[in-house]
Amino acid sequence: MVLTVNVAFAENETVSLNETIYVSNDGSDSLGDGSSTAPYATITKALSVIPKQLNGYTARIYLESGTYPEKLTINGFSGGTLMFTGVTGASISVTSISIQHTEMLIFRNLNFSVMGSNDVLYGVHITASHMVVDTGSFSVSNASVSGIYAILGSTVYFTTLTVSAVGNAVNASNGAQIIAGTITGTASENGLRATAGGHIFYGTNTLSVPAMYVTSSGGRILTGAQTSIPNY
Repeated sequence: MVLTVNVAFAENETVSLNETIYVSNDGSDSLGDGSSTAPYATITKALSVIPKQLNGYTARIYLESGTYPEKLTINGFSGGTLMFTGVTGASISVTSISIQHTEMLIFRNLNFSVMGSNDVLYGVHITASHMVVDTGSFSVSNASVSGIYAILGSTVYFTTLTVSAVGNAVNASNGAQIIAGTITGTASENGLRATAGGHIFYGTNTLSVPAMYVTSSGGRILTGAQTSIPNY
């Protein structure tokens, strides 16, 4: 059995067990140590103390409900799982997320909101990474190019995805796959865009958009049981 403890990693420490780092709006990046009694104030600080090589273990960032006005960059975590979690139903807001070359990022027990801003092109930009939202909700707003943009073989899964005030709602390109149970919301340009071998799979889609589907260069958008490869 693998022990889980609740003390933050020391910087550059080798991972040898599952670990939880705590973040709260009431915490402190300078005075906190990432423990439950002395949490950090920012998600960026929590990410900075986690070793990139996880050695088969799980690093959990436990988030208290709140607004974290951060443009998160999650880059290069491999060999295990990086997880954002909290008490069931916790509501978390960030400005944007860039996920790069990360083997597995999981969102669990959170209602997670990416707020965007005037200078945000992509609400969530996923490059050569795997991302799973397995419980709770996920929403993206205020992104001028795409709410969700996955490229370079990324795989992204949402139970429920809501978008608003974005250019393209969901964009998969260069062999990426985006899978969503339910997609809702609005976009000013396209709903689902799959290009250069990107695939989008969905169960229910109630987006309100000028153009729902755009495909090119081997892109595929699929729903329901597939008995043949659609010619589009």
